[in-house]
Amino acid sequence: MPLPTTLLSCILFVASFCLAPAVSAGGGSIHQSFSALLAKYVSNGTVNYSQLKSDKGLSEYVQKLTASNPQSLSGNEEKAFWINAYNAFTLQLIIDNWPVKSIRDLEGGKVWDKKWIKIGGLMYSLNQIENDILRPKGDARVHYALVCAAKGCPPLRDEAFLANSLDSQLDEQARQYVRSGPGHSYSTSSMTANVSQLYKWYAKDFGKGAKGLIEHLAKFATSSVAKAMRNNPSAWKIEYVTYDWSINGR
Repeated sequence: MPLPTTLLSCILFVASFCLAPAVSAGGGSIHQSFSALLAKYVSNGTVNYSQLKSDKGLSEYVQKLTASNPQSLSGNEEKAFWINAYNAFTLQLIIDNWPVKSIRDLEGGKVWDKKWIKIGGLMYSLNQIENDILRPKGDARVHYALVCAAKGCPPLRDEAFLANSLDSQLDEQARQYVRSGPGHSYSTSSMTANVSQLYKWYAKDFGKGAKGLIEHLAKFATSSVAKAMRNNPSAWKIEYVTYDWSINGR
């Protein structure tokens, strides 16, 4: 017997919803709840972990990421998805172990190597997301977006990264960290740049040698510093400041 029109319409609607492609996962809708959480619990790069821990929102967002299919994404949608995933799972890791003084106190300091992140049926470590998925894309600005829950890392943004605004968000993150990262200072008289060890750990991503790094920094430094760097990038010296691994909580 033929199905009633209303019942058939309901079935078709549910089917179309369930079988919808996962491309929307990178567009923005899946990340809206993450933006709301970040706006609520992040201020000037610091996180209220105690309150975040009592909110079910993060675990619900992480579950959405787990059920997603990022293999169907490309370009800025894919990049935004994996940046948000890295940051969300890092936050989840901290609140699962809260209170903690430093992320390096977990897993014997090898927390980035543990495969515990399930997305699209596959297991990942934080290092795999960063080194095998994001860094090969050749955009050094991702280093300003990924947050390791430490005061020395680039500040956690109070909104999720979205495909349609990703470039402007990454540029803003880069300018903020280059200009005012912990311990950062620039002397145009002695031509010395005091910057984070992050630039040492990922040196090849920021250009060839000290000159390449200076040319990278000049893209995001203040106008006076950038001008001095561009005038004679080879003359600049790099000094690396001690990285602060204490938790970025409040």
